[in-house]
Amino acid sequence: MKTFKTILLIAFFLFSLNSQAQTKEETISWLQEKLTKYIVPYDTSISNISITVSSCEITFDYTIDGKYKWQSTIPTDEVIFKDNMLYTNGERIKRKDITEGTPIRYQKILYNLKLMEGETDLKARVKKALDHLATFCPKKKETF
Repeated sequence: MKTFKTILLIAFFLFSLNSQAQTKEETISWLQEKLTKYIVPYDTSISNISITVSSCEITFDYTIDGKYKWQSTIPTDEVIFKDNMLYTNGERIKRKDITEGTPIRYQKILYNLKLMEGETDLKARVKKALDHLATFCPKKKETF
């Protein structure tokens, strides 16, 4: 009987730990809100910033010099912040000129936009949310 109570107590404890985690939808919603509020242009030539968050990537649509439409897509995994800018571990940020239809370029840094520090520990909280969101993104299977 004592073993049964112990197992039941452990099961209840594990369930309560699991029930506190944020869902994918809650994380996307939170990131969408914070990034929309605190992502700002790096200079005055950038305007009309639109942000779309999914489990695997964040897409930034924006205008440069009032006429060129650009899109940058950054993966949600392995993102770091340095000087309020988003970096990846390698050239994994896709950037393309939608107006001109130029080929996609890859880069390490999202240099046109930066995260303004508007709340306590915002960069750390956004990083934690990105890491959590990346867990919902299917990993590519490699042959070797």
